[in-house]
Amino acid sequence: MIESTDGGVTWHKAGPGTLGGGVSVYPFFIDMGNAAATRTTWLAIGQNGSSPGRTTNSGVNWSTPSGLSRLEHPHGNARIFQRGSNMWVGGAYDFQGTIMRSADYGVTWSKVTSDERPEAVVWGTEKNVYSMYAWACSRWAEGLWRYVEP
Repeated sequence: MIESTDGGVTWHKAGPGTLGGGVSVYPFFIDMGNAAATRTTWLAIGQNGSSPGRTTNSGVNWSTPSGLSRLEHPHGNARIFQRGSNMWVGGAYDFQGTIMRSADYGVTWSKVTSDERPEAVVWGTEKNVYSMYAWACSRWAEGLWRYVEP
């Protein structure tokens, strides 16, 4: 990953660390409640042999969040949903049909539900969290799933 801290005028490698494995990676900022911490705190989801990584120092060091080892995105897309310190992510392959939830800004994760189809895209509202399988946008409606907060 490379980053620009001056609006895209110049670019540099974002930390010397790497996630390892995979053929594609989707990085996401984790909203930590303040701009300085959010800028350096990321969750990245890979594919094909990678595990997700979380960094709090712009990619200098990466760790695999507890509970997410081997979670991968399906071909073509990934998306997380965050509401405060709560986060949700879907997975494919080893995590087929699984929605994972974190209550601590992505440090630890636990399974919310499981289905026979993979999940990739997670979004929500104040009361509902939705997920669907969206392999490169094909047959998207077949996998629509809803989780309602208790």
